[in-house]
Amino acid sequence: KQWYQRRVRGCLSLLECGWWGCCNDGDPFLDVLLKIEDTRVETEVYHKDTDSFNYLHFASNHPQHIKRNIPYSLARRIRGIVSKKEARVRSYLALRTRLLAKGYPDQLIRDAIMKAEKTSRLDIITSSKTKEKKEDFQVLPLVTTHNQLLDGTAKKLVAAAGKCEIKSVKKY
Repeated sequence: KQWYQRRVRGCLSLLECGWWGCCNDGDPFLDVLLKIEDTRVETEVYHKDTDSFNYLHFASNHPQHIKRNIPYSLARRIRGIVSKKEARVRSYLALRTRLLAKGYPDQLIRDAIMKAEKTSRLDIITSSKTKEKKEDFQVLPLVTTHNQLLDGTAKKLVAAAGKCEIKSVKKY
């Protein structure tokens, strides 16, 4: 935490010296738009002009848990990046419009946004990666494109895994 605070103070001192060539609209860095308002650095989601917002259609042939998680993942991203409530509301409304156009149920979108808003921004920013456990090395991940015809292949791998020291095969 102290390292982070020193870095922020260092960045702010560079900003005060005029190093930051910030325009009124802000400067993009990866998928974040940085804006300086008074003495604070505010952030919003940055979209390139070429971003087509081509999200997976809800009627597509993908597992339900994948399609149902997309609104929450996108809302959580907004919650983690956007620092001001007013800007978050605008981003959520734009997200809702785009997902409705892709056939997502309105209630699913609303629930995802509410769930993301209940999560602390600090928790999202500081959440650590999943810690590896010894058991993780005893699982064989099976990653395939979604195709019902591959179910037989997964069953064969599960049977083969039983002959090894692999405890299970997880199908993703």
